[in-house]
Amino acid sequence: QLKAGSRYFDLRPYYDGKAIRLGHFGGMGGCYGPKLDDVLDQIRTFLNDNSARQEVITLKFSHTMSDSPIPAVISVPGSPITIPNPAYQSTEQVAKATVTMVKEKLVGLLYTSSDANANLSKIRLQQVAGKVICCFDEEFKPQWDTRQGIFPFHDIPKDGDAAGKDNGVRIYDHYSETASVGKMIDGQLSRLSQFGGWDNEYLFLLSWTLTGETGLLDVEVLAAMANPW
Repeated sequence: QLKAGSRYFDLRPYYDGKAIRLGHFGGMGGCYGPKLDDVLDQIRTFLNDNSARQEVITLKFSHTMSDSPIPAVISVPGSPITIPNPAYQSTEQVAKATVTMVKEKLVGLLYTSSDANANLSKIRLQQVAGKVICCFDEEFKPQWDTRQGIFPFHDIPKDGDAAGKDNGVRIYDHYSETASVGKMIDGQLSRLSQFGGWDNEYLFLLSWTLTGETGLLDVEVLAAMANPW
């Protein structure tokens, strides 16, 4: 994807009982993707190549979840008492482990800022050339630290009101909630016209994505419909 030109990645960390993997799950199912540490290694390899020294990569982390098959508590034999299971991984622990892995794997490549209130929608590309901008949703709030490259992420609501979302990475990102290519295109271009453009207080993401529905849930089919080339 990096070699094809992708520079913004929506990453959703899930703990599968053995490792933190990326994936996407919803009410109608989902699937796991690659291990997070492998993805971070690939990003480092890409940016360390001389041909990519001026590139900027943005990683957004959200929807963290633990699917640990290990129980959260264990019983004390011969007693009604239960105690915490040290092998269990809660969602909070997965979020913390994700941030730790990002800092370790991307050391020297993370864009950092001493200004905790910095709005990254306003920085110049030359300031972030060769860097990775990592932003994290609300479940990562205890780990937010712009000095270490762990920036807040804020979703801008559908009406474009950015009030109260003053720092970090702010993005208007609303998918069209349809399996129809025509409806998706019309909806996204309409939002681009209304909320995109130069010098906004937030960035705009064109969500060229189809959403599965009954009878059409195959991710590869949906992706091919939206991107036939």
